[in-house]
Amino acid sequence: MAVFSIGAVVCAPRAQASTPWYVDNAIQGGANNGTSWANAWSSFAAINWSGVKPGDVIYVSGGTKSQTYTESWTVGASGTAGNPITIAIDAADPNHNGTAIFDYNADGDTSTRTGILVDQSYITFTGNVNGKRHFQLNNLRNILDRTAPIGIYGWSTTGVIVDHFTFINDNNPVRLDLPQGAIVRFCNLQGVRGDAAIALNGSSGPWNSNSVYSNTIQVLQNSAVPSGGSGAYGGPDGIQGGSGLSIYKNKITESKTSLYTSTQHPDMMQITGDYVKVYNNDFTNVGDSVFDHDCYADPTPHDIWIYNNTFRIVTTIDIYPEYFRLYTSGGAVTSLKNIKIMNNTFIDNDYSFGRVIRFDSFNGNPTASGIEIKNNIWYNVGNNAPGPAIWIDNSTGFTSSSFAFDYNVYYQSSGTTYIQFRGTSYTSATWIAANEPHTTTAQPLFVAYTPNGPNNDMHLQTGDTAARDKATSLAQYFTRDHDGVMRPQGPAWDIGAFEVVVPGPDSPLQ
Repeated sequence: MAVFSIGAVVCAPRAQASTPWYVDNAIQGGANNGTSWANAWSSFAAINWSGVKPGDVIYVSGGTKSQTYTESWTVGASGTAGNPITIAIDAADPNHNGTAIFDYNADGDTSTRTGILVDQSYITFTGNVNGKRHFQLNNLRNILDRTAPIGIYGWSTTGVIVDHFTFINDNNPVRLDLPQGAIVRFCNLQGVRGDAAIALNGSSGPWNSNSVYSNTIQVLQNSAVPSGGSGAYGGPDGIQGGSGLSIYKNKITESKTSLYTSTQHPDMMQITGDYVKVYNNDFTNVGDSVFDHDCYADPTPHDIWIYNNTFRIVTTIDIYPEYFRLYTSGGAVTSLKNIKIMNNTFIDNDYSFGRVIRFDSFNGNPTASGIEIKNNIWYNVGNNAPGPAIWIDNSTGFTSSSFAFDYNVYYQSSGTTYIQFRGTSYTSATWIAANEPHTTTAQPLFVAYTPNGPNNDMHLQTGDTAARDKATSLAQYFTRDHDGVMRPQGPAWDIGAFEVVVPGPDSPLQ
């Protein structure tokens, strides 16, 4: 028998019929009214935005192989929830599905341009042609101003998506300030030189409200100051953001360069909000830190999960490298709550004064609850008392239950791992005896490892006995590993970012 509830019925937005529009700066002749490739608008300035409605698609010609545009342009209409305006490549048309390149090299080294302004909502940019990126934005740089120029910029937008874009030699490829529902995905951001590769500053919302995923990001570092510059140079951040931000499946690398960069202090992630997830990413090298949470604007940081990531140093850039840090440069931190560092693999950070995992400089005495550091591998990390694997300052607000540690691996090929906790320095052996009954200093067996090796493979060998089946279940937070494999694959979870998978008829690899 069917049971019906009498009351309000909320229906999902119905997708509207889509009208295609066309832009081609190589067009010759035609009506130039945007209604077909034969009658395409010849520039973005020619677009009649009053005729573009929610659900419509604006196709940009990439020619047969590539086509270059040099004008700045502004999106002049908004879509609606469920009916975005899509700006895309016509993937089905071989005469126009080449790469559309927005190139601003003529501006030189002091550009202040915004390439694409999108102060509208529910806009999707997608260069996806059979899984390849056919939108490209190049050469927007300024060696004297890190905040200018900007590739794609929006302010207080909702539902803006940047998909399958390549950015090359830009100061600030994507900047969406105060966004809600922002997504940046499947992009390749190479040679970033300014303030940040992807900035979602002031992002808001609960878990998973905004996301940055499946991107490849290369940020550049150079301490040289150009003529006319002042102060120390460093290089850009990777990702900046606020609350409700999920960062996953990205590969972020810090690279040295001879090009002039910016006065930023290069953090791969510079986050100031809550309800933040960082998982299944690969981080290589450290310019200043990998994850930076400065509490100057958030004295009560809470609900920050860092899990299933790999952290490594191949090339030395910073002599004080940090993989995670939470601190304040302003007013006092008053509380810490539900901060989780779980199932990560940390390798090759044995610098004398680099605090690898750092909670300090509170400028006060915060309380703390729900802080968990479990199931992680530290391999050749923290081999120095001033530069330990974990550094947590003391606070009169902390209790014996504020922090929970266990099921970790602290391995050193030579030397000793150190932990600094609430004013006391421990060797790994004394720390484990006092605080972590299920933790070991035994050597995990990686598939391939050499110190600081560029080709290290941090998957565990099937014969590993230090980390395999030695973790505790954290299924209340996540159930899969870095590769998407279900945990566990044996009688218990594995420590670190990866589960051991033995090929067989029921293997997830089959």
